[in-house]
Amino acid sequence: MIYKEIQSGNQMLNTRWSCSTGASVIDLPPSKESKDYCLCHYQNECTYYEFAFTDVEDNGNEYKNDYRKFLLNPLSANSEFSFILIDKNNVEYVIYSNTESNTRYAEIYNQGFNDLQELQVGVKVLWWKVVFNLGLGEYRIKTIQNDFGNETINTSHIFKVVPFNATRANGTIKINVQNQGVTQNGTNWSGLGTFENMIRIKGRLVLTDPEITIESLTDSNQETRPVQSTSTDVYNIKLDRVLFDICESLIHESVLMNWIVTDYNLFNQDFRNKEMIVESSVVTNTIDYLRKSYELTAKNNMSKVNRRFI
Repeated sequence: MIYKEIQSGNQMLNTRWSCSTGASVIDLPPSKESKDYCLCHYQNECTYYEFAFTDVEDNGNEYKNDYRKFLLNPLSANSEFSFILIDKNNVEYVIYSNTESNTRYAEIYNQGFNDLQELQVGVKVLWWKVVFNLGLGEYRIKTIQNDFGNETINTSHIFKVVPFNATRANGTIKINVQNQGVTQNGTNWSGLGTFENMIRIKGRLVLTDPEITIESLTDSNQETRPVQSTSTDVYNIKLDRVLFDICESLIHESVLMNWIVTDYNLFNQDFRNKEMIVESSVVTNTIDYLRKSYELTAKNNMSKVNRRFI
């Protein structure tokens, strides 16, 4: 701490003089910025978390219950793999591996579930099941794959599993990405049909001016008449401080897929299960090299069409 002594003040404009009494003043050091998002990247100390909402009593309600899917692609039938749930105390619970299959926490995708990629395996973690068997709290998902002696380990960010609450969900959106086909230099979704996965992120959905197109026809009398009008809803999707890993998958690859977006902001309750295709993205703010905010432009898949035949 730094101490300063206050001395007599300067003359005041209106009263000519000012009086002061000596006193000690403490200059406090500037407060440090408190960060709620990950700055460590690939570190177990990562503090970034994604809300995962649950309602055990109403577990069939998709609006109140979140999930997350994970896939692995072993290179041979002898490859070893594991999907592991890790709690806040670093206690590990095997969900699925070469030797163990546990449906207490997830749905299991066994080898052979994908006809075109027969070695592919996966899990769909149902957070309500995790709560029912282990309780609320913070969890991670770790995947391990060993091909020909080469081991790859990946650990997710924190999923903060909490009971669904409209106030707590305020300020978030849920994005269900419908993955299909093969992405060049990306993921091969062949054989999965439409493989839907979800992510919850801080953001909001904003409805902008619709895109309107009018098609006209000129008749034999050289009169031009509109024969079809199309109106398409256009949205801005505002994503707040996206973590690098999420940015890589969501913005750079999943943006090529169909999105189903539900807005949980209290004043946007009508925006549920809006199907759309993202057409562009712009970085609106760079917090640091691991976090950015985005504004995406998306169009509704279902346009309103009015036809007027002559």
